[in-house]
Amino acid sequence: MPHISYSGMPSACALVFCIPELVVCLGTFLTHHDLAQLTLTSRQLRSATIPLLWNRLDLLSDDHPQRLLGSVDALKALARNVRHIRSLAADTIFFSYYLDALTLFLDLQPISFGTNTGATPVTGSPLPSSPLFPGPGYMLSSASSSSMLSASSIASAASSISSTPTFLSQTSSLGRPTFKRPQWLSSTVLDAPSVIPLPALSHLTRVNCSLEMDIRHRQLFSSNSTSSSLSSSSTLTSSSSNNMDHRGTALSTPQVCWLISLSTRLTHLCFHGVELEIELVVRVLCRTITQLHRLKHLELSPRHNQEISIQVCRAIFLSCPPLLESLIYSNLDIGDRAGLHVVEMDLLSSQGNGWAQGALVLREEPLEHLKRLVLPGMRLGYKTEAIDWVVEQCPALEAFDVPCFADASVGDAVSSLLQERCPHIRHLSVRRPYLGYRGGGAMSCMEKIPEQRLETFYFKEYIDEWPLQFELALSRHTETLREIRFVLCRKMNSSTIKTILTSCLALVHLEIQGTHLSTIHLALEDAIESEWVCCDLKNLHIAIDLGQHEDPSSSSSSSLSSPHIRKPPEGPMTLTLGEETSEDDIIYWESLETLYRTIGSLSRLTVLNLKVLAYDSRGKELDYTSTILPGLLTLGNSAHHQPGFLPLLSSLTHLRELRGAVRADTPESMTTMGQKEVEWMVEHWPSLDLVEFLPTGHENKVTSSGEEEMIPPHLRWLQKHRPGIRLSLRAEAPSFAATF
Repeated sequence: MPHISYSGMPSACALVFCIPELVVCLGTFLTHHDLAQLTLTSRQLRSATIPLLWNRLDLLSDDHPQRLLGSVDALKALARNVRHIRSLAADTIFFSYYLDALTLFLDLQPISFGTNTGATPVTGSPLPSSPLFPGPGYMLSSASSSSMLSASSIASAASSISSTPTFLSQTSSLGRPTFKRPQWLSSTVLDAPSVIPLPALSHLTRVNCSLEMDIRHRQLFSSNSTSSSLSSSSTLTSSSSNNMDHRGTALSTPQVCWLISLSTRLTHLCFHGVELEIELVVRVLCRTITQLHRLKHLELSPRHNQEISIQVCRAIFLSCPPLLESLIYSNLDIGDRAGLHVVEMDLLSSQGNGWAQGALVLREEPLEHLKRLVLPGMRLGYKTEAIDWVVEQCPALEAFDVPCFADASVGDAVSSLLQERCPHIRHLSVRRPYLGYRGGGAMSCMEKIPEQRLETFYFKEYIDEWPLQFELALSRHTETLREIRFVLCRKMNSSTIKTILTSCLALVHLEIQGTHLSTIHLALEDAIESEWVCCDLKNLHIAIDLGQHEDPSSSSSSSLSSPHIRKPPEGPMTLTLGEETSEDDIIYWESLETLYRTIGSLSRLTVLNLKVLAYDSRGKELDYTSTILPGLLTLGNSAHHQPGFLPLLSSLTHLRELRGAVRADTPESMTTMGQKEVEWMVEHWPSLDLVEFLPTGHENKVTSSGEEEMIPPHLRWLQKHRPGIRLSLRAEAPSFAATF
């Protein structure tokens, strides 16, 4: 390879940035901000990193759509770099603009190339005032924009875009588009703001589209009283009243499907807010999916999480391309009356509302590559005939979400079919336990899967009605289970948690999460009764019942003894019997020491989330933030006869997050944890970057005087010597992210 040297850049660095493969590898370690800084360094670095900067376009967070659509320069940059965009995450705001911009792009092509001699030229005279070319001075949706999209800006943008490689690749030698506008896409957009022509995003490999209305959209469009419609079909207009574009008009699913179909290289598609109760929408969606021959991951959710009919589910399944590896329906929360609104359709015939496009092209062969399947939620449960035909066509299935079955016999039949046709099942989950579902079908599947095969098990809203059945099913996979998660668990015996910890040899992630009404806990006596065998555990999320609560009428409580903490024994850390310490107290603290020693032996832990089950004097369960784990985060004080168990955790050198009952603002913590303890943490936990010492979002909280809340000196010292460490959890924000 010849010697390459850029001006002002070392030859080795220049060589790296001249090799596209190395630049792509480097981009995986850089943030979007880092890439933006590189583009400002030099022209050489700009040309090398611009493709990485535009590789992923995320418009689902904050005010990104408004900032993009409100700037002429940003829109021009978007049009110039269309060929670099591979991943797009956007909602109604952007897709409605994209539709208008692409429509304008198609209409301007003959004018730009001069093939239409009767058309108004792009330069030399103003563009005609028409629905596609409104008068100058229109503003985009961002109210803070200082740029006006005038006719001259549109003309100059069209002139510059017409010479880009993307424009040339999407037109024939005559300057006409290489793809046609479908029948249902109107070429006339009424009352539309001025838009800059945008070529088709034809190089996309990942798309995450959300057509659901949220608070952000309602605030944005509250001042927009426009009532025009993009759709030429009155049916689509009326059905799309909840999907508003950047002008406040209706944006239909078929229009978005057409935009998606232009990206024939798609491998991942996540589509939220689809109107699956409309036959035309389903037919257009099925035809779109069929055209995406490279598609590997498909995630769909209906508008308002409505229930999906069996006919729609079957049509979509048979339209999936043969290379599909993952099919997910994410309508997790179905309303109480959702089942009453299911629309029956005859989608497999050539009749119906399909714009005279004939019958759907349905796949006849099985999905040989499908590895993950999450069926849509069905409130009344699946019958055998409604699910058997799906499972039979997925011989390579590895991850199966067990749906709600109509009765126990369906669960037995499906588990037997999985055993026969899907021998590679390694992941089971239950995400929709409707109608008081107790998990009998999931337990049956665990029992039928070949021994020592299951690796992950996820269950939402589990009710432990048959602990012996679960423990028996669990015993078949104790050598392979790596992840067990019970989320929003309603009922579980302590003995079940003990069985998991003392039998699952390969366990890496254990999460037992209760509800706000019931904290699922592991009893202290169960925790120390047998040895934990999960030595490779990295993530541990459990609550522990210490089993000892102060009598509210007792007068022996001290300032160190809250309702959940026993009085520390007299004497040093040896925990010997003292004159004022009962034998029960000594046994209690010795049990705590055994528990902490067990946790400290899990040397590979990266996330430790321990909560404590505690009650106030009236017997009401306390929030975990008002309790602490007795003696865990203190080095002890022999002068005051205070035990300290923090040294028992010295082996947790990989610990990154410490959460749960470890708050530093409780009365107990303020008297037992100080400068010595945080210095010990800095020395022994080098990977620590989060400790739940303070309330969630404490950085934004202020006192009544308007000043920020003061952080204790020893925690400020911790922040100084461990830059970037977080002392509280972040407040959860609404998420629009896809699962791929």
